[in-house]
Amino acid sequence: MEASTPSTPKLFADTRTLQHLLASVIEGANTGGEGPIEIEEARLLAGGGYNWVWLVSCVTKNPFLSNSTEALPSSKFVLREPSEDALLPHQIENEVAFLTYIGKNHSSIPVPRIYAYETRSDTPFIAMEYIEGTSLSEVWMNYTESEKVEMAKDIAAIIVDLAEITFNGIGGLTLSHTLGPTVEGIKLFRGRDRFHSAECYDIGPYASTRAYIFAYYEKEIYYYSHASEDEVGGLFESTTKEAFIASLKFMRNVLTKSASTGLPEEPFVLNHGDCHGRNIMVRDQEIVAVLDWKFAGSYPLSEVLAGTGVDVVEMVDDEMVDEAWKWSDRIVALAEEQARARGWEEEKVGLLVGQGNRELQAARKEMLPEEYSEERSEGASDSGLEAVLIDYLDHGQANVVGDEEKMAW
Repeated sequence: MEASTPSTPKLFADTRTLQHLLASVIEGANTGGEGPIEIEEARLLAGGGYNWVWLVSCVTKNPFLSNSTEALPSSKFVLREPSEDALLPHQIENEVAFLTYIGKNHSSIPVPRIYAYETRSDTPFIAMEYIEGTSLSEVWMNYTESEKVEMAKDIAAIIVDLAEITFNGIGGLTLSHTLGPTVEGIKLFRGRDRFHSAECYDIGPYASTRAYIFAYYEKEIYYYSHASEDEVGGLFESTTKEAFIASLKFMRNVLTKSASTGLPEEPFVLNHGDCHGRNIMVRDQEIVAVLDWKFAGSYPLSEVLAGTGVDVVEMVDDEMVDEAWKWSDRIVALAEEQARARGWEEEKVGLLVGQGNRELQAARKEMLPEEYSEERSEGASDSGLEAVLIDYLDHGQANVVGDEEKMAW
């Protein structure tokens, strides 16, 4: 039976290519496409963002996966294909590593099983378990108040579970479950994915928060020094590219030389990186899977919630905005209760449910010239790196372009 696929530019829209791919991951199949696999349907579930996600229904005479003794428990599975600007091979390896690590070691956090994956070929993919359910954001408004409370408690428990999984640094995860390069959405913006390489800047892992933020400045310096005019040409209305790069170099040097930049070390814990109602699958008021771990990593404890909580619904109108904020606050409060009930120290509880480290959050976003200009025009001030940069841009920028000695102080 031919796969009923939409017309898309993605490779898997080609039924024959999809059939070859499936043949390559199921043991004993004929890679010529005439083997013991019959695709009943390949339906596009989502696409256009970081991944194209397919629900594949197939029939195979040999259900055993290559390099595994585990049989496919179902004729359906999910196939995830990264978009063209993915951080390969690290993006796929990171998601596979966290799903297998959690599945093996932390059964309280439900995740789909991995069947097969490919990171370095022309057709990178992850084939994983299909779990029947609906995204929480789709059904949340159908819940009663008491059902919402119970679901919020379950989400809070998962948050605390994540925050109790510790590592010895900042980074993503390798397939051997050791710390590796960080995989973050910001590294895809405006062509930054082209420079995600140790040849351009330190992509991790990092032994300290300071080293991590230093690498972020290095990333932005390298990016603005090498990006094309099409990528950055419209960003420099309030300053020049050379002056902005100089300001980033100055801040990098301040970070290197100053011991009082507001960066206390925290425990490094598992952060999902994209936890919201669309990535929480439910069935019969139970959480059956937490999905989409591509941006997961080990980060400082204050980044687990980072003062933003968990949005259970999409904020498409004022009613949904109010609903999201109400229950996000409720989930944070419940996480605080659960952390205390588990015997956490108050300092750690405060890090989990606080507003996060402002300097760390500022470094983890896209550094744009206009944002610094807006902060200056609003008279913004703060301690640490941010205040130093604002003062520097106000008083010293014109005098230091090209002068490394002045920038280093």
